[in-house]
Amino acid sequence: MPLVKIKIDQTGKPAGLPGVAREDLDLGTDVVLSAVGGPFRAYRWSIVNGAIDYSINTLSSAAPVSPTNSVTTVTPIDVSGTYLVQLEIDSGRGLGATADDVTRITFYAGVPLATNIDELPQRIPAPEETNEHNVPNAIYPTGNIIGWAYTIGRYLYGVVRRLYRVGGRAGIRVSTASAGPTVTAVRNFYMLLPTFDGTKYTCTIDPAMPNAFYGVQVTPHVSADYGVPKKYAVKVLSASQFEIYFYDNADAATGADFTATVVGGDD
Repeated sequence: MPLVKIKIDQTGKPAGLPGVAREDLDLGTDVVLSAVGGPFRAYRWSIVNGAIDYSINTLSSAAPVSPTNSVTTVTPIDVSGTYLVQLEIDSGRGLGATADDVTRITFYAGVPLATNIDELPQRIPAPEETNEHNVPNAIYPTGNIIGWAYTIGRYLYGVVRRLYRVGGRAGIRVSTASAGPTVTAVRNFYMLLPTFDGTKYTCTIDPAMPNAFYGVQVTPHVSADYGVPKKYAVKVLSASQFEIYFYDNADAATGADFTATVVGGDD
């Protein structure tokens, strides 16, 4: 176990805790790193990985101002992202001579991170990060113990869920009759269609869309059972429910064959 811990502070923010990473820091304001423990014979601070803005291929130029002091300032905090810093100490056998003489920690600075995994920005781990980002979260309230794996796992889940919801057009193939609608094919979403009431029927989306800003496309099919395609109108009720009406109620009695497709809905 390292003999020293790093405390992270920034003007205008709550005081940091020794050995605890941060993700609440701002761009444009210097970060102060303090060695907690010792005193030791010597200190050496370094930036292992500066923040990277992948959208414009820019690497932060941040560096410690006084890399051999027990307290140093990192400046400039010029790129939004994760910074991985390292402190080596000399406890009697030379700088960084043993594993106990070296410690690392991360901090995120930039636009506040989104709490919803479907939204941006999300934190991207530093290239050489392992378990340094120990910020408390819902699963590990006393401090994240799995490091970058938590961040990447959460991020990938959000990506997959987003693709599942809107990337492939959720849809169903439905045949209706006086006995009620029958789902003959399902894609992405499971849509539950209750018994047709003679005028309309209601489709329930499970899981619900993120919001009610989605569209429903109804494509009629020529059917041996139901003849020529019918005409329909759609009314979106909520993030989880919409209704489909026949333009002509007389068509309802003869049944119909169509595909209903949900599109969009994630903005």
